[in-house]
Amino acid sequence: MASMYAHYRFYSSSEVPLDLKLHVTSLDCKHLARTAALAGLDEDIDPQDLVVRAHVYNDGTENAEQGEYTPQLPMLLGSSVFWNGWLTLPLRIQDLSRDAQLVLTLWAPGELLVGGCRITLFDERLRLRSGAHRLVLWPRIRRPATRDDGSEGMTATEAAAEFLKGLHGVRAAIGETDDLDASVQVAAAVAAGDAAGPPVAEASLVPGVPVEMTPEAARATLAEQASEEDGATRGAASRGSRSSSDADGAAGEYAAPVSEGTAAVLPGDSAWEAERLVRAKAEFDAGEIPHLPWLDRLTMRQLAADQEAAEEEAEAVAEALEAAEEAALGRGPGPTPRGRAALAARRHPLCSFLTVEFPVLPFPVVFDSPAYADVAAPPSVQDGLVGPSALEEDSNAARWMGRLVTIFDPDAGLEHPVEAKVAKLGTSDARRGVDPGATPTPAERAAIDAVLHNPSIPARAITDLLWRYRHTLLRKPAAVVRFIDCVDWSDPEEVADATALPWALAPPEDVLRLLGPGYPHDVVRRYAIRCLSEASADEISLFMLQLVQAVRYEPGVRETVERNSMAKAAAMRGPPSTGGGATPGAALVEGLGELGPTPAPRDHGGEAGDDVDDEDADDGAAEGDVREAQTGRTPSHRSLATSAASGAGGGSPAAGAASAYAASVDGRASLPAEEDDVEISPLADLLVRRACTNLTVATQFHWFVCVEAENQAFGLVYNAMLASFMDQSERTPEGVRLMTEVSNHASYIRSVLSAVESVVSEPGLRADGKTANLIAAFSPGGAFSSQAELSSPVILPLDPRVRVCGLVAADSRVFKSSVSPARIRLVIHDSTDPGFIAERFGDDAARTLIGLRAARLRAEASARAAGLPLPAKFDSEAAIRAPGATRWTYDTLFKIGDDVRQDQLVLQLLDLMDRRFKQFGLDLSLTPYKVLATTTTTGVLEFVTGAMALDPIKRNILGWLKGHPGNADVDGMGGVRLDVIERYTRSCAGYCVWTYIMGIGDRHLDNILITPDGRLVHIDFGFAFGKDPKPLPPKVKLTKDMVEVMGGYYPKFLTKATRAFGFIRQKAGLYLDLLGLMRDSGLQSMADDPERAIAFVAEKLRLDMSEEDAELVLLGAIKDSVSAVFPLFVDFLHTVATQMR
Repeated sequence: MASMYAHYRFYSSSEVPLDLKLHVTSLDCKHLARTAALAGLDEDIDPQDLVVRAHVYNDGTENAEQGEYTPQLPMLLGSSVFWNGWLTLPLRIQDLSRDAQLVLTLWAPGELLVGGCRITLFDERLRLRSGAHRLVLWPRIRRPATRDDGSEGMTATEAAAEFLKGLHGVRAAIGETDDLDASVQVAAAVAAGDAAGPPVAEASLVPGVPVEMTPEAARATLAEQASEEDGATRGAASRGSRSSSDADGAAGEYAAPVSEGTAAVLPGDSAWEAERLVRAKAEFDAGEIPHLPWLDRLTMRQLAADQEAAEEEAEAVAEALEAAEEAALGRGPGPTPRGRAALAARRHPLCSFLTVEFPVLPFPVVFDSPAYADVAAPPSVQDGLVGPSALEEDSNAARWMGRLVTIFDPDAGLEHPVEAKVAKLGTSDARRGVDPGATPTPAERAAIDAVLHNPSIPARAITDLLWRYRHTLLRKPAAVVRFIDCVDWSDPEEVADATALPWALAPPEDVLRLLGPGYPHDVVRRYAIRCLSEASADEISLFMLQLVQAVRYEPGVRETVERNSMAKAAAMRGPPSTGGGATPGAALVEGLGELGPTPAPRDHGGEAGDDVDDEDADDGAAEGDVREAQTGRTPSHRSLATSAASGAGGGSPAAGAASAYAASVDGRASLPAEEDDVEISPLADLLVRRACTNLTVATQFHWFVCVEAENQAFGLVYNAMLASFMDQSERTPEGVRLMTEVSNHASYIRSVLSAVESVVSEPGLRADGKTANLIAAFSPGGAFSSQAELSSPVILPLDPRVRVCGLVAADSRVFKSSVSPARIRLVIHDSTDPGFIAERFGDDAARTLIGLRAARLRAEASARAAGLPLPAKFDSEAAIRAPGATRWTYDTLFKIGDDVRQDQLVLQLLDLMDRRFKQFGLDLSLTPYKVLATTTTTGVLEFVTGAMALDPIKRNILGWLKGHPGNADVDGMGGVRLDVIERYTRSCAGYCVWTYIMGIGDRHLDNILITPDGRLVHIDFGFAFGKDPKPLPPKVKLTKDMVEVMGGYYPKFLTKATRAFGFIRQKAGLYLDLLGLMRDSGLQSMADDPERAIAFVAEKLRLDMSEEDAELVLLGAIKDSVSAVFPLFVDFLHTVATQMR
């Protein structure tokens, strides 16, 4: 048998252009009279006058054309009528669907329907039917489903019920009623439900079914019972009965028009069993069943005996029925004991059989769909599909257009049931009988460590090990998160076992993933929030961008969004602001007078004059976070409108700060009104509490939440967070101070954005004209002159350590670009943190600042004692305005009409990578400049002062470096100091690795800058995660001109690159988790398919490879990029286009 199937050859149905043919061979007329009687027709029908009509149902629809098979010289031999000739149907084999059916109807003269039968054209193994098939002729059946065509045909169930009713009357006359009532009632119940679904087969007449049940319940019970009986019958069948015709026989040849899988073979009924065996013999003769001589002889003898028994049974039943009818009319004694036994065992009408033959091809024809069609996915997953519209935006996929189609696979992403069962059994075994003090063996320890340090390996790969040694592993923070991954949170018993032991608190970077959409269980999220409550303000600040995004995944948030009316939100949306978006805060302030009486001040439970130390406040917030995380309670809050109204009506500093903060809020979603039911989730409350105790956290919280407040769906939730921040900040003096700082700088930034927008939006002006207008706007007498000189300093949101007190109007400049970004030079106030001054301007500048502060404090004390004003030389505002005075400045870039949120994300990842490099002593001289998105269309960026684009100097980079003071050295490389070349080499290595992993696109030489001290700086990250507007982009942007600058440092460049790549791979889980939390942020390169973006970064990290193999892949990408020619041509075209612009 093995050799028989060694080379299985077949035709694909989609490639067979032949017409569908069939041959109606014969009709067994032995019981034709009874069939006609059940159909209500004259029993004296001449079989030679019958006509067979064929109907093909393809995709559940009947073909428009039908085939009619008129007898060609029919011959009546014995009890059967035979026809000659083949019928060609108007349908090709390649056009057949998987569920195609052939329905044959038998008609008497006068268009009288006698009966019909049906057969599926493909068997359960997807093979096209071939050879002869003997079909049951059911009385007056035409349609495979409900009879919605108005025909008067009787379904199989109705025919069976009618037969049983008649049989019940006959047997009642002779005193045998036993279980016929149940059978008749069940059949009637199912027949009554025919309008709601397809009719069932005579398997519904199996005894033992409860009588009082609905048609649906009768269908389910009978189908299950018939399926079991069918399986038992097949197990006792002859050798080779698993062939296609046998497997589908009950559902096809021997069934009424029913759904596939409903059995009709009744155990103990020799007539039906004999018919099935006859079909198996036909397959044996066709060679579909292997021959085994010694067993074949036994089987043939048994077949002959079964056939003879079936004929005898049929004759006995016919005689018994005739005798019973005579007895009922008083004309005879009734059936004999043998006839009564045969009648009692019979459970189906006596039917005729129609034999049909299909062509036999040299090889089987197997169903094969010609092509995937556009399958409509459910609305819940339709947004995640990558259709042609998304592919059109990807130039790399353009060449595949026309060959790709959208396919929805409902099973994609589902867990394999066998694997799930094995994991469940392993978990159950590992949960029981475990020694709490057991420790893993060295081999088990290696397997556990591999999973803990490689996020690409699923935790379920070692589920049994994690459960077996959970008493030891749960004490280690790194193992807790991986243990959570292998817990079935839908199983209460398993959850109880998992939470019975204390979990070690993990660092914030390890629990970020637990805040994503894949971890909805409340226990898991409470654990993550508890870990975050123990984090420092600096750690919270590092991940604030993702933590704000994670609020949307909190339990109950989506329900809150759906519950609140979005129509009301749209009605309250204010007009567009001059800063690039609607300003609900401004609309709120305008409507304060319409809010009615000011509510009474709330009792916050503390004295207004109590001082709160920063450290104590942090501790208090942490304790509250843990307490609420454990209880799961959500604090209440006032709406932003109510909070602002309270502030407007009061005279306290807290009230004034609240009113000013409400005016500074900028977003596009509506404000939560008092009647809106918006709850603050535990994570949102944690962020609010931490924002009330730290200036950096408060600044990030304000801007990140304001941007998300523009979201149409979640705007109410994020605005509720702003209201909660205002509400909780009013409770302490420190909170009031932070809220005032945030509102002051937010108002100033929005004012500068308004000035820039008013200038760059003027049509018809070139960059020079816009620059002149911007300088005039900030100059004395200009529309925005007040922004050039502030009465009190404000913090810089890019770096809250910096305080600015104005701007240098004359140094403003609008650049030539599609969005016309404007450089604004801000003036640094002497209250700036000396640490920042040392980083930016050197230690000498920091010492000067500290000395100035000390002298000023002494001068203030002397002036206060003498009652005199402070001398002008110690007045910082006066000093920076005096001509020739020393000033420190901070260059910024204000963008209007550009979404910089993606730049904000990729530079956050660059900053995290740079911190890790320096942690291990690897300084790559990277420049992760600051970026802040103020709305989805505006932003502020740190401007890299003194940097030059590589495009104008690409042929003479060394000459440009040499021309800067202090860089020339006759003993250096190309006349440039070696430390400058080394700094250039390090930064080039760092950016090559980072852009390779992040898939940064649009890397022309105008987007790569170089500073006078030799550092490379990449800018403009509108294309990332593998997206690029140019065709065939290099994996790494590294030209031969850039390599030549390194000279003998090129080997060191490769070494630095591979080391950096290794450090990034060690923390791959963190970077992937951060990207995962941004999946629904709507970033340009993630909006269409966030999973693709995350998978791209994971693929670049090559976590499936060893360290050495992954490094070889990186080095290969660098080598290919250096030798690539096409990118040079693309750079040339870009240079030409820029010059023409």
